[in-house]
Amino acid sequence: MTAFATTPTAELRARFRCADGRTQLAHLFNKAPLKVAKTFALQNALGVCVMDASPGLLAGDFYNFSWHLEENAHVHLSTQGFTRVHPSRERSCLLRQDIRVETGALLEYLPEPLMLYKDAAVRSECEINIAGGGTVLFCDILCSGRIGHGEAFQFHSLQNRLRVRYNDELIFINQTSLRPHRFLPDRVGAWQNFTHQGNFYIFSEQADSTLCDTLRRVIEDPTASINTPLMGGASLLPRCGVAVSLLGRRACDLQDLTQRLRNAVADFLCAGV
Repeated sequence: MTAFATTPTAELRARFRCADGRTQLAHLFNKAPLKVAKTFALQNALGVCVMDASPGLLAGDFYNFSWHLEENAHVHLSTQGFTRVHPSRERSCLLRQDIRVETGALLEYLPEPLMLYKDAAVRSECEINIAGGGTVLFCDILCSGRIGHGEAFQFHSLQNRLRVRYNDELIFINQTSLRPHRFLPDRVGAWQNFTHQGNFYIFSEQADSTLCDTLRRVIEDPTASINTPLMGGASLLPRCGVAVSLLGRRACDLQDLTQRLRNAVADFLCAGV
């Protein structure tokens, strides 16, 4: 496998500010095929949808993102469709994100899932820096392959690293390395008979045991797995956060449950104001 590209093949940088109680897009730079659709009002937030004019990440692609929320900005960030990683075992793909959230700002990062095609190889790196009083809701959902094509766990490799700092203190690291030719997904303690995995994180000074218990109740609600079986749990971080891990068999089921978790967090945060 060759080394990762050092120069982005696609790039998107955006800064948001709050003026007169409304969040605005203050600065935007994009390098094709990435772009941002026209922003839109979404309840109290600014809705932002990232678009990709290409079929996805091809061998050797390097996508670089930078998001900066100034004080009191509120942004709901999504993507137009699944992030597809095409066969790339000979020239790995790289996804890099840098997120900065200032005091009083709130970022809801809820993209569509990451889809790994057969022989896909990708490294994903995300750095989140949050100032005191800032809040980030962060979701990622992974599809082990195109299940209908018989490609479950036929990707080559996934390396995923998430690092979060709150008030310049490192509060969370999640590092994952999956290589299906070495990894036995159906063993106990791994993915068992599930094919999709999701994470939902809340990083906030308000995140406490009460919120963690609330999210556990959402996960344990019998209607949460009415379509297909789901498995999940919520853990309270030592400081300023709750981490939720989920397993399922369809992306849509994990997305539905994630939306329920997001709504529960929104209610919790509003109640604390």
